[in-house]
Amino acid sequence: MGAMATSIAPDVDFVTVAGLWLCGRTEFLEQHRKLHGTQMRESRWTTLGSTARLACSGLALQHVEWSIEGDRDLDDAPRLPRLGVFTWVVSLDAGPTILAAHNTNLAPHVTHRLTLKT
Repeated sequence: MGAMATSIAPDVDFVTVAGLWLCGRTEFLEQHRKLHGTQMRESRWTTLGSTARLACSGLALQHVEWSIEGDRDLDDAPRLPRLGVFTWVVSLDAGPTILAAHNTNLAPHVTHRLTLKT
């Protein structure tokens, strides 16, 4: 998680799939270390597709379609595999850095835009 946090801006606004709004790299890192030590300890992430477009000089909008399996509910019960979409606002100045992120689980009846639902 420490290595991943280097791609996150120190003052990031990061909204999780549960709707938890994390403010700053410290909150991001604390929450993700805890989560990946418990519910996500056996999870496997797959990036299914992504897009990026320049919003203005030095700023990009990126969408990342993902799947995850092997994670667990709060009561430690295994979850079914999930699909979702991340939306990132990325600063291109001094290397790509995520300024804001919003993660969303796809509802069962929704398919990804870039990839087919499997």
